[in-house]
Amino acid sequence: MFTTSDIGRLYGFSQRQLDAWDRSGFINPSIRRAAGKGTVRLYSTDDLLALRFIKRLLDAGWYIRTIKHAVNNLLKILPDKDPLRDLVLLDANGSILARCPSSAGETILLDALSSGQLVVVFTLSSLVSEVETDVMTLNRGQQK
Repeated sequence: MFTTSDIGRLYGFSQRQLDAWDRSGFINPSIRRAAGKGTVRLYSTDDLLALRFIKRLLDAGWYIRTIKHAVNNLLKILPDKDPLRDLVLLDANGSILARCPSSAGETILLDALSSGQLVVVFTLSSLVSEVETDVMTLNRGQQK
């Protein structure tokens, strides 16, 4: 368990920032939220991962408003997922990409800043059987 003081020492976030993020629902401590003046928020290791990712994006020059926008877009598209805990997010030269499973079991990438525009709809491994079929078709054509 980690307190807001621990988070501040680790990542430089102020108690005021963490309070605002908790109140807005952006980052909520998963062990214990504030319940009035003097209540200590308690964060888990999973919360630290989310906060570390935010810290890395901020260090890379992203604005907190942009990060929140990306997270909110992903929450609209994938309401049953917590983008900062359940998805793999990538800083991709001008955008934030989210790697997540599709309903067909493939991995897809969504552009979190473009309201979840699909970036990649398939993985190379999913093409193996199609390439094998293509090669067999080609071989059959050459045998004639």
